[in-house]
Amino acid sequence: MCGIVGGWTLQHFVQLSVRLPVMTKSLTHRGPDAEGHWLDSEAGIAFGHRRLAIIGLGEEGAQPMHSESGRYCLTYNGEIYNHLELRKELIASGKTSWRGQSDTETLLACFEQFGIEETIKRCVGMFAMAIWDRQLCELILIRDRMGEKPLYYGYIDGCFVFGSELRALNAGSEKKPDFNTDAFALFLRYGYIPQPYSAYQGICKLPTGCLLRLNAQMLRQQQEPIVSAYWNPDDFLHDKGGQQIDPLEAVSQFEALLEQSVKGQMLSEVPLGAFLSGGIDSSTIVALMQKHSMKPIKTFTIGFGDARFNEAVHAKAVAAHLGTEHTELYVTDQDALAVVPKLADIYDEPFGDSSQIPTYLVSKLARTEVTVSLSGDGGDELFLGYGRYPTLVNYWRLFGAMPQPLRKIVANCLTIVPMKHWDRFFKLARPILRKTHYAQANGWRLHRLAGMLAVQSPEDCYLEMMCHWDPHMSLIKDARSLPHELSYPFNKKADGLLKQAALRDIKSYLPDDILVKVDRAAMANSLESRVPLLDHRIAEFALSMPQDIHFRSGQSKWLLRQVLYKHVPKHLIERPKMGFGVPLADWLRGPLRDWAETLLSPQSIAVAGMLEADPIRALWQRHLNNVTDGHYPLWNVLMLLEWVANQSKDKVR
Repeated sequence: MCGIVGGWTLQHFVQLSVRLPVMTKSLTHRGPDAEGHWLDSEAGIAFGHRRLAIIGLGEEGAQPMHSESGRYCLTYNGEIYNHLELRKELIASGKTSWRGQSDTETLLACFEQFGIEETIKRCVGMFAMAIWDRQLCELILIRDRMGEKPLYYGYIDGCFVFGSELRALNAGSEKKPDFNTDAFALFLRYGYIPQPYSAYQGICKLPTGCLLRLNAQMLRQQQEPIVSAYWNPDDFLHDKGGQQIDPLEAVSQFEALLEQSVKGQMLSEVPLGAFLSGGIDSSTIVALMQKHSMKPIKTFTIGFGDARFNEAVHAKAVAAHLGTEHTELYVTDQDALAVVPKLADIYDEPFGDSSQIPTYLVSKLARTEVTVSLSGDGGDELFLGYGRYPTLVNYWRLFGAMPQPLRKIVANCLTIVPMKHWDRFFKLARPILRKTHYAQANGWRLHRLAGMLAVQSPEDCYLEMMCHWDPHMSLIKDARSLPHELSYPFNKKADGLLKQAALRDIKSYLPDDILVKVDRAAMANSLESRVPLLDHRIAEFALSMPQDIHFRSGQSKWLLRQVLYKHVPKHLIERPKMGFGVPLADWLRGPLRDWAETLLSPQSIAVAGMLEADPIRALWQRHLNNVTDGHYPLWNVLMLLEWVANQSKDKVR
């Protein structure tokens, strides 16, 4: 795992060459072991690299690295898990000399043998890379299929620049780009900034499974580069008209693929372990790791004193059954709260998933003993594990059956009553409702329900479910509506609403929230994170399976469960899904109240200059009065304001 950075200019090479060491240094946390630079003044190209050595630890693995012929130069972040198989193929075709054992050298040899795009299609791994093609005078950027590794790009100070994090693009620049307030509107809605947008105008995230090409003519005119997809999850969807799938045969095929992935991702020349929550996904990964290890696998979990959020007891039981070398750390509220001031710097972009806090803490714990840690991320999206998927089906079954005019009438009846009046009603009725499903009802939730009643389709219903703030409420002054929702429509080829919703999450929520959370938390601790379930061969297999293979007899993740039950008894696993959360609602009313009040004060909001204060202040007061649990939307506002404030601190970590 590493950090990459670079730039290309035809007029400002002196400035770029001065900036390059500063840009590279800004990514030291991603690669503390070594730093490398390469500059070609004639072409105007410059690459930087920070290295976290995992495989091929010697100098022969240093980057940026050139191909044997000198045609290609590569700076690269990630791991190619099948690089030894690729080497065997190259050796069989006649290549005999190698400088070392690094996958970087393997990639460069493959570029010369097969070409760049064909090489990427052969690769199994996670990666973000920049390639300079000296022969074509062309810059190529590539991001992995599932989005495990980040890559930003854009024009700053007359240069085309790229890097693993936004901080690298800005480092050493005289003036940062303007904030992208349109993207901030999406952030407040979802809790993350979706690709291809970023926090800055003119700076983009390279979308997952895409390849970017930039030539000198485009650069001279500062044109947008050409971005094309080399992999698309839609291409692997189950053919509804195809032959029936035998469930037991599907389990056998999946188990073989998962074992292949886990074994491949255990390849490391440095200490390796795994995150273990005791849930289905991480327990399956750890069980297979232990199966293929000659010694106990190191596993790590974080515990909380609050039983509502404590998974450590379950993780400990699974670890004991599997015989891992388990480390758990119970953290206090003070330990967790101490992370909050660091979040804007760690995530380098507004990010509102509060499980970022325990993710950072477990990464910090793991880094005390290992340099690489495997996780179970991706299981919910690929195997239909989120509770919101069946909730969508139930909602749409109810709402979709109602005539649109009737739904509109009911929605109007709900919203014509102000939220504060609904709050008073439910407060008076709470003694009667406390043992019913309506015990937590309030005005905020009823108004959100009204929004769902007004939707036209299951897709609109799902978007309403995913929004933290009312999507029709404008919190950012003069923000334009970016076409994010239209970029990821439900694909009707997917056989069922569960799978259509999951496919949308694979394209957006997974790479833009889950994988951002893990990457930044791990890299802040110089820890490489690996995700075996996101091996593209597993993703393609999961997508090719019909919905009823994943969701059987009212139970999600059927394939994963069948593999896990061979290693861990059901009673250690079967329990309500907990998630990886923190008692944020309580913290905002307690130990974080002063911090939040300062950020949410009218004066602070006015200084930020972009937010409508009234709805934010109203929700804050309702949250403090325990009328509404508003921690999801409020946390997004807090993370945005903290990030904006952090931008005034021109610092390099």
